[in-house]
Amino acid sequence: MDVESIKCPDCGISNTVDFWDSHTMEEMGIKNKQRFISAGSNIKDLAEQQAIFHCPMCNEELEGVSLIREYNWEDKSDDKTESYRIGDLLMNKPKAYGSFVKRGENVFRTSAFIQWGDSETSIGACLLLNPGSATLDNELIYELDTKGSVSGWVKTEDPTMQQLISIVEGVYGKDKPITGQFHIYNLFNLQNTKSQNAVDEFESLVQTGEYDIAESLASISELKEHPWILLGWGVKRESRWIKLEQIKKHWREQIEQSGVPTFGKRHKNRDDYYHPCPLIPTKRPIIVDELISIYRQDIGVQSFPPKMTSKIDA
Repeated sequence: MDVESIKCPDCGISNTVDFWDSHTMEEMGIKNKQRFISAGSNIKDLAEQQAIFHCPMCNEELEGVSLIREYNWEDKSDDKTESYRIGDLLMNKPKAYGSFVKRGENVFRTSAFIQWGDSETSIGACLLLNPGSATLDNELIYELDTKGSVSGWVKTEDPTMQQLISIVEGVYGKDKPITGQFHIYNLFNLQNTKSQNAVDEFESLVQTGEYDIAESLASISELKEHPWILLGWGVKRESRWIKLEQIKKHWREQIEQSGVPTFGKRHKNRDDYYHPCPLIPTKRPIIVDELISIYRQDIGVQSFPPKMTSKIDA
């Protein structure tokens, strides 16, 4: 990126972010630069959205949310400029959607994805062990308890969700808005925050015929919709976990037949992959950086899939 500037939506003239800042600060008599555009790259910062700026050319008072941020790239052939309204970038904050089924005392998350923007195009996927926790609002919980199934937007407070968001944003960068869906697959759909207990219960449910071992398996045609898949079901093994090894084998075969590229932090001695959200919080930023680095080595710089015209109903 060579130039970053801000365009006034009123007069349409662009100036660099530093020019906007210095002019606005002079007009308003403000010395604390931390709340302004060039203060840091966090364009989702609420303070920036609510700040009042003065256009250096027409001196119009403008809310931060209405400004237009422009990025200019220079390549060997020509200059490329893309513009995004700052408020639109704030609206691009990721959110999660999930479908849940309740059978007896067990809850199964049958599908899930993280949404940026409104495109339904896949921007990637991951294959993890099982759903951990999901924060449902009271209305969704009531519907799940009374009807046995529910689908809706869920909070992204879960540490695994936060890790996945960091990985996707690290892969694509923050220079322009991400738009699309990141799909979350699991080896099995049983929701349980403790992985060892979850696997033991999964083994028991399959053994008694209460759970179809292939229930979570995606079709080859569905897998082909993804540009890449992050593998991260964990590296813990127990000799009693026979069904778990079987479903891993099914997933590996399915992904191989789809031809979709994969990456992950692989165990040094076997074909298992570390989970992207370690239990120790201080290790989480480290594995995010490692996975982004592995992605760039194994798959390369990722461009966005083509935008689709269909939209999600929020």
